[in-house]
Amino acid sequence: MAIDDAGNFVVVWEDDADGNGLYQIMGRGFDAAGNERIPQFTVNTVAGGQQRNPAIDMDAEGNFVVVWEDDTDGNGLYQIMGRGFDAAGNERIPDFTVNTVASGQQRNPDIAMTPSGSFVVVWEDDQNANDIYNIFGRGFDAAGNERIPDFIVNREGNGEQRRPDIATDAEGNFVVVWEDDTDGNGLYQIMGRGFDAAGNERIPDFTVNTVADGQQRNPDVGADRAGNFVVVWEDDADGNGVRQILARGFDAGGNERLAEMTVNTNASGEQLAPAAVLGENVVVVWEDDMDRNGAFDILARGFEAVTTGPLAGRVVTTGETLVKEGFPERHGRAFPLPIGGQNR
Repeated sequence: MAIDDAGNFVVVWEDDADGNGLYQIMGRGFDAAGNERIPQFTVNTVAGGQQRNPAIDMDAEGNFVVVWEDDTDGNGLYQIMGRGFDAAGNERIPDFTVNTVASGQQRNPDIAMTPSGSFVVVWEDDQNANDIYNIFGRGFDAAGNERIPDFIVNREGNGEQRRPDIATDAEGNFVVVWEDDTDGNGLYQIMGRGFDAAGNERIPDFTVNTVADGQQRNPDVGADRAGNFVVVWEDDADGNGVRQILARGFDAGGNERLAEMTVNTNASGEQLAPAAVLGENVVVVWEDDMDRNGAFDILARGFEAVTTGPLAGRVVTTGETLVKEGFPERHGRAFPLPIGGQNR
């Protein structure tokens, strides 16, 4: 999901409404009151093969770009595709391939857009097909023209780098976070790196988590317009197979602003798929199965942006609701929207 400054929003999802096992990318737009503004539409223009794992972001005026994994020819190798729309849902940027090297696999895209419409896409890339993924990025202006050529985000190329997430400030400076297993021992850390609007390094590679034991997975980053950012992730530092949601905040220069904290107050059961929203304060949402009954609730908790004191904690949705990811400020992704068939 992505939202503009007036509160209008667009939701995208992968859809197999006819149940044939082939997914398309669908979208639908709403005004700030939740009334339909853009009827349901198909994002991808080529329907063959598989289209999966969409991500979306929007500028201040409501123009938006959707990116997704695409295997149009059904050969099992995915490319990263994108398409841009104006605030009314009309095509503004025709289908385009984000990655410039088509060999191997390109998966798990994410996108961050500035209020003026320039955007950066990141993804995990195994273009040499050796099953070792690096994090790649590419930047575009508001019209979809290349602004930053393909670049490797992670400086250390050994081991696995997976599941990138990106956030940008109002000026186009951006931060990317990802799962990192540089030493190939199967245990992941959360890494990050910051760039200016031209794609030059602004914050060198840094480890987000302060405890290196166990597993740290599935990061999400949210940034405010001034460039302060918060990273959240799933953490199993004690290796017991039960994950908690941790968070840590930084200023625009990459200096710690919020010390590492556990977001969830109930440590039993599983806590998964966190997302961070950063504005005047910080809100974190996640999937929670604290009673271990296999039914996940969506929980949220708020924090003051300059302290670790909790503002609130409440159940947003009850019952089994599996949110894929949430939405940092004007920046978001797919979540379930039941319309027919398989919608994920």
